Amino acid sequence: MLFSKLNRSFPTRLSRHFSLSAPTFLKDNQTSIGISSIKPHNYRISVFMKNGLIQEAQNLFDKMPQKNVVTWNTMIRGYFLNGFFSKAIAMFQETPERDIFTCNIVISGLMHGHDVQGARQVFEGMVCRDVVTWNAMIGGYFINGILDKGLKIFEEMPVKDVISWNLVIEGLVKCGKLDLAEEYFKRMSYRDVASWTVMISGFAKAGRMADACKYFEEMPVKDVRAWNVILEGYIGIECVDLAESIFHEMPGKDLDSWKLLIKWVG
Repeated sequence: MLFSKLNRSFPTRLSRHFSLSAPTFLKDNQTSIGISSIKPHNYRISVFMKNGLIQEAQNLFDKMPQKNVVTWNTMIRGYFLNGFFSKAIAMFQETPERDIFTCNIVISGLMHGHDVQGARQVFEGMVCRDVVTWNAMIGGYFINGILDKGLKIFEEMPVKDVISWNLVIEGLVKCGKLDLAEEYFKRMSYRDVASWTVMISGFAKAGRMADACKYFEEMPVKDVRAWNVILEGYIGIECVDLAESIFHEMPGKDLDSWKLLIKWVG
């Protein structure tokens, strides 16, 4: 391997003197020379990284005569994906040009690497932010168990989408704060399948099947995941008759449905 396994376990923190001002940020109308020849290489780098072929991706990157911001973003994302945090940070600091996607990738990567301060530093240094930027911060704070800051930045967010709300609800549910999660759920002007399923799952795992069933019945569109959550909830509290009824009532079943059945029968 190009880098030691220790690099996977101990992410390098961003320097306190780290600056976002050095590289050039791309303009919307900026184009790169030879883009048609760069795109296939970017795709190959992405495939290498997704399959854990770090050395192959780095070799191709080094051999490329021309690179664009997507090339650098793909490498940075790939290093974070494979757990090489220090290499991802080093490449971020070296990149000659950045766009908003670059910073979003780094914020998410640092949050998953538990470098909350570094992620905040990148966030504060950004000239402009989009909804993905804010969502990365919200999700990151909840991942690291910092609920108060996650909720604070959510309230400060200028424009929220359904993912923003779902991140908050899911984060609160995972921390066992179901009643507070329910308050945020009720504030939502639009809810998708994931919004409902998170609440149903939270109540079911807490043994509050009456609440789980209430939300399940009110859910306008149910997918197989929602059915599985209710099924698993009844199995968890050993309500055999209700679990059997739900299983037979399901309009569609996937592999997880059958795994739950096997677990129940076993």
